[in-house]
Amino acid sequence: RLMFGKLLLWYARSGWGRALRRSAFRKFCRARRGATHISQTTAGVTMETVLGDSVDNAIFVLGEFEPTTTNLFRRLAPHVHGLVDVGCNIGYFTCLFGRLRPDLSILAVDANPQMIARTRRNLDLNGIRNASLLSKGLAAETGNMTLHVPRDRHSLASFAYQPGSEKAAAIDTIDVEVTTLSRAIQDFAPPRGLFVKIDTEGFEHAVLSGLDLDDVERVDALLIEANHRNLARAGLDLSRLLSFAWLAEFCWFEVDDQRGRFEAVTPEAMKSRTDINTNLLFLRAALATKLAR
Repeated sequence: RLMFGKLLLWYARSGWGRALRRSAFRKFCRARRGATHISQTTAGVTMETVLGDSVDNAIFVLGEFEPTTTNLFRRLAPHVHGLVDVGCNIGYFTCLFGRLRPDLSILAVDANPQMIARTRRNLDLNGIRNASLLSKGLAAETGNMTLHVPRDRHSLASFAYQPGSEKAAAIDTIDVEVTTLSRAIQDFAPPRGLFVKIDTEGFEHAVLSGLDLDDVERVDALLIEANHRNLARAGLDLSRLLSFAWLAEFCWFEVDDQRGRFEAVTPEAMKSRTDINTNLLFLRAALATKLAR
């Protein structure tokens, strides 16, 4: 059995044929679900991974999560003045940025206390001291909300799940304090030049609704997940997610990790998309010019 596991792992990393590699990847991770490892990423970041979640699985088996987005972080890091990582998960992007820019401040936010604890553990493993952790949810206004936590995938916790959804039977709930994105960043050191990444499993519109117009000026780069299934659970579609008028101040890009593409897009073309599962990037014109060089 041990030899077969090693063979599956080798094939998932280096085997022939994309479909066969993915099959080996899934079989290996299913067979070792719950196993904890200390893993090294391709960027030299040390991460504690627990097999079973897509982020942990990718880091352990492949050495990186969302490679196109990972490369984007490398390209953006020299040109921004701080990171706000909303939905930090286990801290993969927080730690990556912390290694790339130990001179800058980072704010890592997650509504799920388990993810905050795991992010703290991974920051400690890398000796990263320039990150602050905020164990709260972000929404359109302050208060308390119910966080829905899938029992077998804690990192997919979200405020967006609706009663009667296909995962309702496998979801636990916890009451968490929520604040707004503007309040979260008001005490954050950089007055301008922020890179804000938002991945909140369909709740991205509510997070952006809590960003005051004055604070939009502090943002030079905005990266948000756009997943049609997650948005549907929140009763939204892509057009609604992209309805903020101030997005017109930015240049629009798609960061497609499934196809390995990073390309400019028009608002009209993007808003017409339906079955979408990608990351969207919004850059100030001056920053977009720097990345194009």
